[in-house]
Amino acid sequence: MGLALSPFNWWHLAADMDMTKNLTPVDGRPSRQLSLGTEVDVFNRSWINIPLRAGILRNVADNSKTMLALGAGLNFLHIHADASLAWSPKKIATQSEGSSKTFPAEAAGGVSLSILFGGGEEGTEKAPASSEPQAAPAAQADDQPVSTEKVREAAEKAQKDLDAESKKTP
Repeated sequence: MGLALSPFNWWHLAADMDMTKNLTPVDGRPSRQLSLGTEVDVFNRSWINIPLRAGILRNVADNSKTMLALGAGLNFLHIHADASLAWSPKKIATQSEGSSKTFPAEAAGGVSLSILFGGGEEGTEKAPASSEPQAAPAAQADDQPVSTEKVREAAEKAQKDLDAESKKTP
């Protein structure tokens, strides 16, 4: 379940919560994510945009730490590139051969590259509606196929109606 708000066309806020506990590839680690975030679109044009994101997330199904998340993208024409990183501010200490280091207790990252095909609503014009009558659909209301005989009869009736209509018009 989620909720998203856009106070401005360049600023977006979102909150999401998994409604069920989900299985993961790691035994004994179920997932049920709660996340809050924001995105700011730097250029916000149809042909170029740089979305910058920040947020927090937590797996509430187990004893996971709260994670901070950052992400950025580049949307240029129909090519979209995106990268994100999430990490826990909680640290764990490791020791090896006499040196100790700390690392985030949890971390995740992702990258994607995509190409969008097709057009959007921007810059496209809809064809004007035709005043000519449209052909009847080739299926009945219960989606059973119509026999070719019934289609032929309907076409002949439509042609007769058109012929009669054209005789009325001077």
